[in-house]
Amino acid sequence: MLISGPIWSDVRSLGNSYFLWFMGLLAAVAAALAACLAITVRSLRSADSPGTANAVRLSIVTVTMLAVVVLGGLLVAIAITLTDDLVVPVMFAENLKLLPAWRKVGGALSLEPGAFAVYLFLRFTVSLLVGAFLLLFLFPAVLGLFSGAAIGGALIVLALRMVGLHWVWNGATMALAGAAVLVLTLVVLVFLSVIGMPGQVLLQDFGIQFVASRFSSVQSRCRSPLLRRAAG
Repeated sequence: MLISGPIWSDVRSLGNSYFLWFMGLLAAVAAALAACLAITVRSLRSADSPGTANAVRLSIVTVTMLAVVVLGGLLVAIAITLTDDLVVPVMFAENLKLLPAWRKVGGALSLEPGAFAVYLFLRFTVSLLVGAFLLLFLFPAVLGLFSGAAIGGALIVLALRMVGLHWVWNGATMALAGAAVLVLTLVVLVFLSVIGMPGQVLLQDFGIQFVASRFSSVQSRCRSPLLRRAAG
């Protein structure tokens, strides 16, 4: 989506509220992971002394920390997904910052817990299917890119030897190799972005259609000629 200057100035405060929320969420995740790591390390140190009780306690602490990490990661993924799919369209349609928009969406969804559960199930099912399809399609392509790059490098070294030159690692050749790796990385990232964009648009549109059926403001924005011109 291409966003012109005037449109960006209109939604800048909304983008800032999302950015601050996202940074706060990352900080909370980092703090939780640090706490889990500290508890695990402390339990490992206390398990130096022999005894069945210490072994059982260490096992309980380890399993608990793993469960907390997995459950916490799932909750964070759900929070980010719901925010991107359902809350951001309401923010844009009604000019609301993130927390007021979350309260409005949460109030609407609390009236339809069954529809909300079905949406979550379908959303993650579609995500898995899209991810599996992209993985099956992208893995051979990315493997071919890296293989082609490796073969190209080998051919360059062989061509140098045929004319009496030898590849020697020094500052210039290391810089050249680094530039080649950087170019290859950029090509792979662009390739992944281009191929993965249809799947991302599909998932985003799935959430927009769900929330648009419950908020007339989002539905009217989807039909707005201004939005279509900005997206074009």
